[in-house]
Amino acid sequence: MGGESRSYGGLVTLSIIVNYVLGVGLLALPYVFRVAGIGLAVVAIVIGGIFTHITAMLVAEAEDLSKRALRNGSLVLPGSVFSSHVCSSSPVLTETSPMLRRTTAASAPSAIAVNSGDVEVLSATAGAAPRLDPPLEVVDMVHLYYGPRVRVAYIIGLGTYLVGGLWAYTAIFAVALGAAFPLKFAVAPEHRAGLTCDAHAGFESDCELVYLVYIAVFAAIVIPLSFVDAASQWLVQIVLTVARYVTIAMMMIIPVAALYTDSVDAAPGAPAHPPHIAPGADDLFRWTGTGLALLTGLYSLVFQHSVPGILAPHRNKASIPLVLALSIASISILYIGLGIASALYFGESTQPSINVNYSTFRYGRADGTNVPLWGKICNDIIVLFPGISSISTYPLIALTLANSALVTLPLSITGAPGSAKRARATWVTRAAVAIPPVVGAVFVRNLTTILSYAAILAIAIGLVMPAGIWLGAVRHAAAHGIDRVAPYASVFTSRITAGTSLAFGVACLAAFVVGLVAKS
Repeated sequence: MGGESRSYGGLVTLSIIVNYVLGVGLLALPYVFRVAGIGLAVVAIVIGGIFTHITAMLVAEAEDLSKRALRNGSLVLPGSVFSSHVCSSSPVLTETSPMLRRTTAASAPSAIAVNSGDVEVLSATAGAAPRLDPPLEVVDMVHLYYGPRVRVAYIIGLGTYLVGGLWAYTAIFAVALGAAFPLKFAVAPEHRAGLTCDAHAGFESDCELVYLVYIAVFAAIVIPLSFVDAASQWLVQIVLTVARYVTIAMMMIIPVAALYTDSVDAAPGAPAHPPHIAPGADDLFRWTGTGLALLTGLYSLVFQHSVPGILAPHRNKASIPLVLALSIASISILYIGLGIASALYFGESTQPSINVNYSTFRYGRADGTNVPLWGKICNDIIVLFPGISSISTYPLIALTLANSALVTLPLSITGAPGSAKRARATWVTRAAVAIPPVVGAVFVRNLTTILSYAAILAIAIGLVMPAGIWLGAVRHAAAHGIDRVAPYASVFTSRITAGTSLAFGVACLAAFVVGLVAKS
């Protein structure tokens, strides 16, 4: 620990971004390739990647300009870590800081974690230096340039977006476990022989009760965990990260190999002789799927709201544009590879959550013959891992969101730290975050449907707000003689790129609203 900065290099930054971004969107993207066509889906992911890089750079420069404005006193952020830590002549938070009072006991000794984004400060002694130059979070920049009302709206939007992710995790668990272990006791006796459960078949299917049972199992595990403070889980997270990459690799390699070796599992109507390409795979642009492709593509790359926290410990600031570009490019390539491989082989049989396709995968063995042991293991890993991973991810997101909501609420509602009122408020906020997504998944379980609605908030978070705070920061900097500097000032950060991101985001939002009206 000591007083050393816990900084890291480009490879670690890249890994953090990739691990952060790869989520439930990965499982939904192959279905998007089925609906929109391979060509249109690829274009959507490329467009999403370009705008993600641009807006991530806009956030990075907005943070740099805002920090310098706070340091020279031309901006003030009352009650934040920056008003007392960055702008003060003292390098540490004092015990009279409003933010410090909100997060610690009055006499807090030793290590103090200040919950304003990802800020971490050590104040073991009065003269201790900060371990890292703390990030200025997007929510604080929204407050600086657009006021407290827009800040509250942003917090609500970000919270709802994260709840959408929890909702998706719930559905993934129940669908995956239902496909792997269909619980024959829960269906009609005449349908138990050779039973396979597809929860996407609808509320009237024989597997409806199976799905609900697994929702209850998931709730019984993750809701209690969401009330327990997270401990250090580095070993678990490393194991899950390795398993994630192994699973993704299998989902890319298996369909590619099956194109030339497996006609049994191929899409209906595929050629009997290799390559067993699904019918319609050459229909590259299905324009009716444009909205779904763009929304899912953007949702699957969103991390702009976490850019300050991720980049704060990054050691070589000059490499930020390159690291961001490599991170987003590697994720996009992964998405495209998985989408193309799945669309070519599974075609119209591609499920809304691609892991479900492997619940009955036979590796070329005809019905009535045994699937080899290695095939069963591969199937179980692919089908079950996303669901099991959801158990570890759900409580962490729920705790983060609940704790953020607790810090955002006024002390008159939450009570002082250590008080009985604060304890009650903690339980209420955690319940308010952890329970609704599980209830929602009872009624809506289609992953693509869940993500398409969450993607609307992703557009606001990922396209509209970064452009907005950058324009505010640049306008303020110009008015107060604050120069734009490299590496933040680049071809990716200009009024043209910010305006284009803003216009594209507004256009996507408008298109979605029009689509909803048309459907209704």
